Amino acid sequence: MSRLALVVCLSLLGSSCAPAAIKTVYIATASNFRPVITALVADLETACDVAVSVSSGSTGTLISQISQGAPFDLLISADPELSRQQLQDHPIIAFDPPFARALMAYWHPAANDPAAPVAIANPDTAPFGRAAMAVIGSDPGNLVRGANAAQAFAFVHLGAASAGYVPLSLLLAAGITEDQYEVIDPQRAPPILLQLVRVKPGQEASCVAGALYARLSTQFLVAKGYGAP
Repeated sequence: MSRLALVVCLSLLGSSCAPAAIKTVYIATASNFRPVITALVADLETACDVAVSVSSGSTGTLISQISQGAPFDLLISADPELSRQQLQDHPIIAFDPPFARALMAYWHPAANDPAAPVAIANPDTAPFGRAAMAVIGSDPGNLVRGANAAQAFAFVHLGAASAGYVPLSLLLAAGITEDQYEVIDPQRAPPILLQLVRVKPGQEASCVAGALYARLSTQFLVAKGYGAP
């Protein structure tokens, strides 16, 4: 629009001729899924003509933030049962069915000090922490607990832990070679199911949810370290 046309337009119609501000859709995601959602942000923004902002953490922490008024539109939870329990009094729009099962691996880089502790996510707030404790059993030994699964990964990556129980998705995203880890049999621990929670209404958030599902094919999820729910 030329400057003259813009002046005329504004004089006649006020600010209605100005370009509409782009809506931001705020997504909170369990830390194991952050590499996946981050890689899809550009596609989601293009598909829905929005900006997408991603925050991550343990599911328990994110649920607490939502309960306290955090402005998230969508939550990707790794604990559907906890989501329903803790958010039952929150005006949630919908709890969608689980769309994937996260897989856990035992990562043991040869270069790390074997005397260092083993890293896990905090079992009190992170499903990966509870899954790790189920595998470890009643004699946990020397453990270091991260606030979430991504921090447990960081402890191992930085050499602060000898090994760790971490999401397979983070290992694949980081390009860790298969000789450095073993995938834990899913039957040995409680399932870690991913679920989309629609926290707020809105056409833009609904569009982003639909665009996300359209990209989460079984083949795509398997390549990223996930299984069927």
